[in-house]
Amino acid sequence: MSAPFQNPPARVSPRLLVLERMRPRRDDEHFWERLAHMVAALHMSTVSERFG
Repeated sequence: MSAPFQNPPARVSPRLLVLERMRPRRDDEHFWERLAHMVAALHMSTVSERFG
């Protein structure tokens, strides 16, 4: 498995989360498989009382 993705720059307030524009991606099985692994890795590396 490759390294987890880098979080894009964001602006955060109590009511709003603004991320940078993302480039379109190919809509194929390989893309969704990689995305699933990256999201799982992100959740496994984020540990706190509310997340992880």
